[in-house]
Amino acid sequence: MIKGGIMSAWIKRIILMSVVLVWAFVPAGAMAGVIAQSTFDAGDEGWTVGDLFAATGASTPTYVATGGNPGGFIRANDWYGWNGFHAPTAFLGDKSAAYGGVLHVEQRILSSDGAAYPMVVISDGITSLQYRTTPPGTGWTSYDIALAASAGWEIMNTSGNPGAPASEAQLQTVLSNLVFMNFEADWQTGSDQVDLDNVRLESPGAPVPLPPTLLLLAPGLAGFAVMRRRFKK
Repeated sequence: MIKGGIMSAWIKRIILMSVVLVWAFVPAGAMAGVIAQSTFDAGDEGWTVGDLFAATGASTPTYVATGGNPGGFIRANDWYGWNGFHAPTAFLGDKSAAYGGVLHVEQRILSSDGAAYPMVVISDGITSLQYRTTPPGTGWTSYDIALAASAGWEIMNTSGNPGAPASEAQLQTVLSNLVFMNFEADWQTGSDQVDLDNVRLESPGAPVPLPPTLLLLAPGLAGFAVMRRRFKK
């Protein structure tokens, strides 16, 4: 007589094998794709520092080769009235494929006002949008910003305060022709030191139907479940 515990172990193994097979058959394109990224492991990668709400940055950030998350990172001090990290051309232009995806960013600061300032501002030269977050901490803090207007995107307000809600159409239009993408580097009124690492623009993942051979596993698992119930009686 097969014990219920042994049968249960077999079912768990079969389920685990099924999960492994599913992942093996899912193509890479089914998962979120990286459209642009900066890890700062070999330099500042063309990033600049300027006014957060301006189209261009004129200053070069400080590059630090170690202490990032991991590897190198860039740093901005209090150089402007409202400091901002300006993304290079790799993040600009037609990035409409990112709509519905995620904008990932990591920051670290010394101190802050504790206010929800715009973490990122983007513009197509006509319409400018912002996304506000709580400030990062003194250790590396990660943000995954959903690229959907319903996630909290607003019309840019150069005071740092909340703006009017943005529409999905506005966000899509801006993403299709990005003129600038700037990140907060001024979380405190007064002297600042803000570190930036691992900026990543990702497209949304696409659902993929399972191969027919994997779908055949479902009846088999159901059969094993029935057998297990019978053996337990």
